[in-house]
Amino acid sequence: MRLKAVHVAALAILGLTAIPLVSARPAHRLQAIAQLGLQAEKVTCQYCHLNATGRAPWNAFGDNVRAEWNGAGNKVFADALYLALKARKDSDGDGYDDVLEVVAWTQPGNKDSVPNIPKDTLEAELKAWGGVDRFKAKK
Repeated sequence: MRLKAVHVAALAILGLTAIPLVSARPAHRLQAIAQLGLQAEKVTCQYCHLNATGRAPWNAFGDNVRAEWNGAGNKVFADALYLALKARKDSDGDGYDDVLEVVAWTQPGNKDSVPNIPKDTLEAELKAWGGVDRFKAKK
């Protein structure tokens, strides 16, 4: 019985220490990190938003994701993220499609975040990963 109490106490402490981590990474950001296969440091709020704290306004890539999310049907964020990448837009106008920026680990909504890898190399890497469908939401 004493061992069980120790386990409960340990889980409670672990749960309390994890609260700041969860609140520091909103569900949409966690979904993007997992779905895009990026490091958490690469997916800040500014991946989709103009400011570092999230919320409105959104950058051009964030607007494209929101347009898919708010479009016809009852899409979830993961589906909207995939459809925004599948559209093969260059949201920030830097010459690289959004999906290629994900492959290069740059920010598709920030024109100052430009891949330093040639497009054909990124296209080959994307193809090796299974194409844009690699970013489909896991059901």
